[in-house]
Amino acid sequence: MIEFLGLEAQISIGLRPVTCLREFVSLVLNLCFRFLRKMQQILMLRLLGSLALLFMLGGFNERRFGLEHSKSKRF
Repeated sequence: MIEFLGLEAQISIGLRPVTCLREFVSLVLNLCFRFLRKMQQILMLRLLGSLALLFMLGGFNERRFGLEHSKSKRF
């Protein structure tokens, strides 16, 4: 139950009661930033996984890295 008294609010989240609206907004923003950080980590892992899969499937062939030219110069 939320009761607004001016800028004061009485909100209980979990076991910790939040008595000030500023604390509540801070808590919500912290949770949002944690969620965004977690999503950023997941997206980076997916990007690295996609690049590794592309490399393993031969998407990057030797000609792009110039490795074939070094092989052809052998005697």
